[in-house]
Amino acid sequence: MSPSPARGLPAVGLPALVAAGVLAVTAALLCCALGAALLAGAATLVAGASASPVNDGAPVIGGATVAPGTASAAAGVAVDWALAQVGTPYVWGGETAGVGFDCSGLVQAAYERAGIALPRVAQDQFDAGPHVPTASPLMPGDLVFFGSSPAGVAHVGMVVGTSGGRLLMVDAPHTGADVRVEPFTAAASAPWGAEHYVGATRPAAGKW
Repeated sequence: MSPSPARGLPAVGLPALVAAGVLAVTAALLCCALGAALLAGAATLVAGASASPVNDGAPVIGGATVAPGTASAAAGVAVDWALAQVGTPYVWGGETAGVGFDCSGLVQAAYERAGIALPRVAQDQFDAGPHVPTASPLMPGDLVFFGSSPAGVAHVGMVVGTSGGRLLMVDAPHTGADVRVEPFTAAASAPWGAEHYVGATRPAAGKW
């Protein structure tokens, strides 16, 4: 004779008990899987937050990734030297490391270290060329010019690379500022302060 079920509780057959057990085990496995996934996701987020951005070994200057490729070895020398002057005060007419530079004095001194002679003022540097065609991509070492027109050049900087899809140049911007790396837009008449983008030259073209 089978024992009577406890008073107030329904009788439960073996199949029902087995089904309940399967459900409990399945639920436990799902919870474990979900927990593991959450832990893995958290680990990925932590790793991503602490990892440095990949830049293929290119040096980082002032937070900007500097492209390793240049038009020539001479351009690379000029870029490296100009970047080493970051923090030097702007001085109108300046052309001396550790003392001060104006915009054209900086790029002239940088290319002098690379064995390439440039004129002293930005307008003459632009006129000296060789000019980079408008549709051609700029390269580190190229000089970029700003002003009211090709005959009214007022500022020059040197391309050093890109960051976040934006072109970067090193330049001596104006009185009260230091030599720095900053973004610019290489598009016809794109504004840069009170000036506009005029064009670019490649002093190191054909030089190795």
